[in-house]
Amino acid sequence: MILVNNPGSWKTTYGPLKHASWHGWTFTDLVFPFFLWIVGVAMVLAFAKRVERGESRVVLLAACV
Repeated sequence: MILVNNPGSWKTTYGPLKHASWHGWTFTDLVFPFFLWIVGVAMVLAFAKRVERGESRVVLLAACV
């Protein structure tokens, strides 16, 4: 983000580092945040079942890393 917001000279910026034009919010802008929320919910539910079965929280944390 430092390169995108402060490229030095705006005349010689590398194309892929330029900000995209703003066209407002669309439905597709919500897809990725919703996906991340669903992944978080699924992890909580899956880990809760594994903790109930007696698995160690340390082992579960190590599996995430």
